[in-house]
Amino acid sequence: MKNLVVFYSLEGNTKFIASQIAKKVNADILELKTKKEYPNKGFKKYFWGGRSVLFNQKPELIEYDKDI
Repeated sequence: MKNLVVFYSLEGNTKFIASQIAKKVNADILELKTKKEYPNKGFKKYFWGGRSVLFNQKPELIEYDKDI
């Protein structure tokens, strides 16, 4: 059985950490990506995040090629 590190990174910081973890544990890596691009800087990022939480909105994800 192979290990898998699954992550989502809005600004790229989590991507860096996930890749370091995957290297340490010799795992495959899967980045979750949204179909729509969302703001990742400034006020718009916080507005979008807050609105998503209040209205229980979840972004649609792009299909991935890993067999979990």
